[in-house]
Amino acid sequence: MRYPNEELADYYRCQAATPVQHRTGMLEGEGWLLYALVRCLRAGTVVELGTGSGCSGLWIAQALEDVGRLDGRMVSVDIQERAEAMGRFHKSGVGDRIETHVLDSHGPAGKALAVEVGKVSLILFDGDHTEEGVLADLETWVPCLANDSIAVFHDATRRGRLGLGVAKALAKYDASKESWEARAELGLSFPDGRGFDAGGPHDNGLVILQHHGG
Repeated sequence: MRYPNEELADYYRCQAATPVQHRTGMLEGEGWLLYALVRCLRAGTVVELGTGSGCSGLWIAQALEDVGRLDGRMVSVDIQERAEAMGRFHKSGVGDRIETHVLDSHGPAGKALAVEVGKVSLILFDGDHTEEGVLADLETWVPCLANDSIAVFHDATRRGRLGLGVAKALAKYDASKESWEARAELGLSFPDGRGFDAGGPHDNGLVILQHHGG
């Protein structure tokens, strides 16, 4: 499979050599879907909650680069410094599109950053996976979503170590209210939530919602 930059190709080569239970980040299909969303939106500012290994950030930053907007940038937030991600960003050729912050995404510093960032085209929620943490991230960052912008939730139907915190939070937050339009019906239905199977077969699940009335 071809990838939009060599760092992503290297990342997935490493993943292929790793036992399935120890693989991290987005699957290829999920990454391509995220890349396509950013390009279709011709996004200006994108926020990523959860820098992690840098995989999703590379998909986003490359999409911003390929859109070609001079103001295109990704704001990536993680509660701890991610050396692996920083290395990948530096070598990727799109690192100048990436602005990283080490802080709690829904703590006082996160709330201040959300105000500073202002309106955005897309937010990837992939940080705190507990129900309480996702709800706190929603309350902090949803006000940043511009009209017709997109919110993407990773691991929305995942079982095991991550449980179903994301799906439970979305249900509690009431994603069907008037300001949201669910896109999940375009993908597969899961017993415990709604999501896309973009990389099959797996249990991560993406929920993609469009925000109206920003």
